[in-house]
Amino acid sequence: MNSINSSLLHKIIIGFILILICLIGLLAIMMFIRGEEDTWLNVNGNWVKHGVPYAPPPRCGIANCHGLNIICGPNPPQFCTEMYQLGDFCRQFAKCGIVGSDCVQIESPDFEFCKICVEECEKFDYGQQAFECEDKCRQLF
Repeated sequence: MNSINSSLLHKIIIGFILILICLIGLLAIMMFIRGEEDTWLNVNGNWVKHGVPYAPPPRCGIANCHGLNIICGPNPPQFCTEMYQLGDFCRQFAKCGIVGSDCVQIESPDFEFCKICVEECEKFDYGQQAFECEDKCRQLF
């Protein structure tokens, strides 16, 4: 009987260990599926708290100060130089936003139209004629 009790005890311990491993695996899967609790969610372009995030919401804005080449990024400058470049007028129509998890330029028909107009002015090599041409673009808005 001693060997029967030992064999039964051995099976119970192995069964307990297997159940414990399954429970730990199930817990790990549930945590993976549930995702991060304390984070920010992008809901229609607005950041909404999910849980208690430790960091401020992600930022996304125009990361460069001048010209028609818009660069979007998480660190938009707080201040820009007062230097004016051809095409700076058009930047008021440019916007950046979070799409998925990327900070990207949001399509703007007004920006694209203004950009095309000013790009035609660039053929004047940034002289006085180029800025006079850009002024005609401004009058379209």
